Amino acid sequence: MTILGAKFADLQGLERGVRWLMCVVATGAAITGLAFEAGLLSMAPQYERQSWYLVSEHAGFIVTSVADDEAACRKREKAPAVCYSGGAMQARPASGKN
Repeated sequence: MTILGAKFADLQGLERGVRWLMCVVATGAAITGLAFEAGLLSMAPQYERQSWYLVSEHAGFIVTSVADDEAACRKREKAPAVCYSGGAMQARPASGKN
């Protein structure tokens, strides 16, 4: 085999590896996209229905912290922070605005 033939064979092996890697990445992206569409993956936060959350807005972000119960939440509540139950948090729109 000549030097050019050896280099060509090396390039074919490299190309095969790159194609395999692209196939794996494309398959992973397709599976992830389907999981989002099916609702198996979500970017929305999950709240426990029976818990209480102290909610405030900071620099455009909704910040929540969990309280032990409603009384503890109300004790920590200061404007602009507000207490919500987990059920109310689940009913809120994703933007955080009522």
